[in-house]
Amino acid sequence: MALDLFTERGYGQTSLREIAERLGLTKAALYYHFSSKDEIFMALHRRLHESLDATVAVLEDEDMTLGGWLALFERFVEKFPGNRKLILMHERNRTAFEKVHNEGHDQEHADIEEKLSAALRDPEIPVRERIRIGCAFSMMMGGLLFAGDGFQDVDADELTAEMKSALQDLLGAY
Repeated sequence: MALDLFTERGYGQTSLREIAERLGLTKAALYYHFSSKDEIFMALHRRLHESLDATVAVLEDEDMTLGGWLALFERFVEKFPGNRKLILMHERNRTAFEKVHNEGHDQEHADIEEKLSAALRDPEIPVRERIRIGCAFSMMMGGLLFAGDGFQDVDADELTAEMKSALQDLLGAY
């Protein structure tokens, strides 16, 4: 319900009262679970993190060949079509996310970014492959995060299959 309001109306135009009404709760009952609208907003944002944590953790555990990256990206892609509404909410409320992020959460972003960057700096991976990996990551982000609601009309299974196909085209089937 809050997800719908934040996506449709935006963070700044959504009140706790409206969220409570959509949920069929009083504002006091909503405050029992969340101390603020920011907390609700960040809880929704954290859903994305939760779906990615295990996928990104692989960067520390596996020898990341092109085939390993392809498998990692395919797992990543499988998580996102089911979360398209969360992604859309995030994209439509980017400025609000920047304002409500807390230091601990910013560190989570930095940790994920560092894991990816460290893997791309790995001298054991040839430059050609690192470039392809970087391009594949950018393709996923562009295709899923920055497309807004451009894929809302596409079936999740079809979207997943097409994204995997594009990854295979870019990274090769190793």
